[in-house]
Amino acid sequence: MFNTIAGAPQISGADVILAHRLLKNSIPSSEYLLLTESAYRDLGHEMPGQFIEGRESYAELGSVTTFVRYLGEAKERHRDAMYALPRAQLALRAEGYVLWAAVGELRAVIEQMRNPVAAVTRTRRAVFLLLALSFPFTLIALACGIPVKLLSRQAARGRASRQPSI
Repeated sequence: MFNTIAGAPQISGADVILAHRLLKNSIPSSEYLLLTESAYRDLGHEMPGQFIEGRESYAELGSVTTFVRYLGEAKERHRDAMYALPRAQLALRAEGYVLWAAVGELRAVIEQMRNPVAAVTRTRRAVFLLLALSFPFTLIALACGIPVKLLSRQAARGRASRQPSI
């Protein structure tokens, strides 16, 4: 159900409540993909990896069949592959990520300034404009900082792997 409360668009209904409750599930991990039965039927059965069938129960909503794929091992494989890249390639990939994120952020800022989600005062618009004007400086800091951070982590992982185990 779609409605407007105090000028802001809102959604409500059983599906919204279920989605919110599923965020507070009983999965003992923080790195997983949880799908409902219908999502698994429509999408999950074609995804790589093993899904484990489970159940979440809610007093108001009853029992919900879920399918869970734990991501810990896949995440580690991808992280190891990333840190195995040559230094120049790792730095280039980090810079590409920063630019990708920056373009998305800039688009969001422009859209918010053109079409605010909610009515805002002139003071808030001025503050928002100041934040938008600081964007290039933030971009420079991120473009320099993130590759340096990744390269130092790569070096630390390399040193750790060369340490003799006791």
